[in-house]
Amino acid sequence: MCPRCAGQARRGRTCYRESLRITPNSALGHSNLGNALRALDRLDEAEQLLRRALEIQPKYPEAHNNLGIVLMNQGRLDEGIAEYDQALAIRPEYPTPT
Repeated sequence: MCPRCAGQARRGRTCYRESLRITPNSALGHSNLGNALRALDRLDEAEQLLRRALEIQPKYPEAHNNLGIVLMNQGRLDEGIAEYDQALAIRPEYPTPT
């Protein structure tokens, strides 16, 4: 990751943590923080946050897709594909990964 992107992810992480302090049951907040941590290669933490987002809002295609990315990056291909499939089941026009 380039230094500029890493800096943006670190700033995002700080903002999203503050957002979750204020609204702890925000699926969007958990998903956004999970994405920031994924960008920083903190995949285990990202997975936990994305799973929490899906506990709050099970039909959240972006969270399913992003969890799929995390799982694929962890080498858990079948689980990642299942999450992509969930995103597509909820929103069939959802872009597929390339």
